[in-house]
Amino acid sequence: MTWDKVLEVGKDALLALISIPGVYAAPEIERALDAGKHVFCFSDNVSIEDEARLKKLAHEKGLLLMGPDCGTGVANGIPLAFANRTRRGEIGIVGASGTGIQEVATTIHKLGGGVTNAIGTGGGT
Repeated sequence: MTWDKVLEVGKDALLALISIPGVYAAPEIERALDAGKHVFCFSDNVSIEDEARLKKLAHEKGLLLMGPDCGTGVANGIPLAFANRTRRGEIGIVGASGTGIQEVATTIHKLGGGVTNAIGTGGGT
């Protein structure tokens, strides 16, 4: 499927989830940001220079870039990428490690609480 088709089908989507080999991810992240989408990037091995440039671009556009190398996230109670399904609730989590976010989210769930949003900053390259 081409980006034009994705943007046509998902014109109302607020978020693009990108999970492709890291060497190809930066241009796709930029495309999504230019289309006004928040980005959740599961891809790793994006250069630190591209990551810094893209995070600055996202900030300038008032958008959120989670990752690159962001393995876990939750948006309004909906798990993204490699995430466990947990109870929706009032707690928000921010972390670099997808594994750490999963551990905290599942512990909150086991203790009877719920997670509304979990945002990964990415593990870095």
